[in-house]
Amino acid sequence: MISLDHLLNEYGKKAVDLIKSKVPVVTGKTRDSVRYEVVKGQDKISLLVYGRPFFKAVETGRGPYKQGGYQEFDKRLDEWLREKGFPSKTSKSGVTYYLVGDQWMSGKSLAYLINKRGDEKYRSGGVDVYSNELNLLIEQLKQDIPQEFKKGIKV
Repeated sequence: MISLDHLLNEYGKKAVDLIKSKVPVVTGKTRDSVRYEVVKGQDKISLLVYGRPFFKAVETGRGPYKQGGYQEFDKRLDEWLREKGFPSKTSKSGVTYYLVGDQWMSGKSLAYLINKRGDEKYRSGGVDVYSNELNLLIEQLKQDIPQEFKKGIKV
């Protein structure tokens, strides 16, 4: 019989590999943030999968942000637009603008629009990137745990 700890580690690796294989890569920071941990408590053991705080936006999109301010979102958008290879030009004042659709926008102006109404993925209802396959993996784990315990029982 393999230990429950070992089984959860195997599934943790599978979950991380699955998610990383499905997440689009621009800078790699979101994909590289995915990790797992097996946590043992007094009466339970848990498999936790982590990602960046806004990781769920990979599937749901980014909704409107009502608190105001950009909290570095405009800078992350500038980096994303640059890494994605959007055509760009720099103004005399040093602001970089990117051709987004048919408009030239800075990261700050794009952040303003997204903060106001959400991004396109959010407005269209989101997309499945990894959830369905991850749910199947969870169901498989739920079946494997009792089977492992049965292997260790000798009658």
